[in-house]
Amino acid sequence: MSNHYDTLGVGQNANQDEIKQAFRKLAREHHPDRGGDEAKFKQVNEAYNTLNDQNSRAQYDAQQRGGHNPFQGFPGGGNPFEFQFHMGGGHPFNVHDHIFQQFGFNTRQQARNRNLRVEIEVDFLSTLKPQQTVIQYNTAQGTETLQLDIPPGVEHGSMFTVNGRGDNANPAIPRGNLEVVLRVKPHDRFQRSNENIFEDVTIDCFQAIAGHVIALTTPMGRRIELNIPKGTQHSAQFAVTDEGFPRNNGTVGKYIIRVAVLIPTALTADQLNLIREIQKIRPVNT
Repeated sequence: MSNHYDTLGVGQNANQDEIKQAFRKLAREHHPDRGGDEAKFKQVNEAYNTLNDQNSRAQYDAQQRGGHNPFQGFPGGGNPFEFQFHMGGGHPFNVHDHIFQQFGFNTRQQARNRNLRVEIEVDFLSTLKPQQTVIQYNTAQGTETLQLDIPPGVEHGSMFTVNGRGDNANPAIPRGNLEVVLRVKPHDRFQRSNENIFEDVTIDCFQAIAGHVIALTTPMGRRIELNIPKGTQHSAQFAVTDEGFPRNNGTVGKYIIRVAVLIPTALTADQLNLIREIQKIRPVNT
């Protein structure tokens, strides 16, 4: 049976910083305002409320070891952190609201103008490096211009949200947000797979048998000569390091060349006879 530690994805010896970091990550992922699972959000919330307080955590640990119910004696027999509080006789709020406000979550939706969405197209190779682009978009009050900093490695369909730059039709309430969706144009040579960049290169069977050298331009613009060794098989791959997209750990993906071996279909009679003569002397690995 899962427990609060399992819910947050931490060990039972986790310190308070580790618990808080795990909670922040999961709360952002499952918060209903962000389209998350409300039931999972409540489960994460309950786990954090219990483990974040040293006393309640100690009671919970004792219960897990077979001790008494740490919440026994509270109204309804439930979690004491579920109570609502009145501050100065004002509107009651749940302690959950206070916790999530500390982490920057809005627990009550504030009225504001609508969000706007624009789409921009960028070149495939430009996403290998940081770039800046200027976009124009229309609001109820006219046309606005915004400079957007795009980090390296963004993928097709990535969306950036610029707070407070959406519609402004009603000046009495805050502006909405601007959502910028990126469309990455396909490249005629390269394809992306995670942080790696692939290119398909075709050689004929004779080049694969005897070996061949191909001149290529890498995604970063370097000129290289790829040595295809003799005996290369169909679908063989050759990798060039640090020519792909950046990873979260600070490393960079690879440029990977996939070799397709083409079998000729329009050989002359003389050529076919030569091949038949070669077949009579079979290599040891056939």
